[in-house]
Amino acid sequence: MQMFGGILLVAILFTVVALGSQYWRTAEDLDTSRRTAEGFLALIEGLYAYRANNVSQWPTSFSNLTPYLPLLQIDSGDPMQAGANGEGGRYTLAIAGGNVTLATTVSTESHAQAVIREFGSNGTYAAVSNGFQLSVVAPAPGGITLMQQTLLTDGTNKMHRPLWLQNTVTIGTPCTTTGMAVNATGDLMKCDGGAWQPH
Repeated sequence: MQMFGGILLVAILFTVVALGSQYWRTAEDLDTSRRTAEGFLALIEGLYAYRANNVSQWPTSFSNLTPYLPLLQIDSGDPMQAGANGEGGRYTLAIAGGNVTLATTVSTESHAQAVIREFGSNGTYAAVSNGFQLSVVAPAPGGITLMQQTLLTDGTNKMHRPLWLQNTVTIGTPCTTTGMAVNATGDLMKCDGGAWQPH
């Protein structure tokens, strides 16, 4: 009977240790996934801040984000790699036309799934030789007019960017607006009395 009690006690202890180990591992995995997702989000915020201050242009490398993410550790040999995910891997910046993609690699599929779940259709992952590569597309901001992107103000209506007029007009030609334009040589013109006149 004592032997049975001893075996039962050992079995209970083993079960408690196994469950505790599984709980600790699950909590650690969740923290790792959270740090990786937060890394993606911080980089995306930096990309958007850069874009807002550079007339809707994406940066050309992570080094452009230094004013916006001063603690970002950029790879000295490759400015397209920076930061670290929850497992210590680097994030990579890829720019193709108007598309910007951030990527990093993690070791387990469950980690990849947990991170990508945060980004919906903008995130994907695929198996690679050293684990799973996560890719997150930073979509161009929607619902922002060209004027809102270029005429940034500080609340006092002071412009912080030059105003570029793309419409070219000729002195004396009829006009029906009260707007501004430029002539072929770049002189500022105004619509005055129904015709374009020098300003």
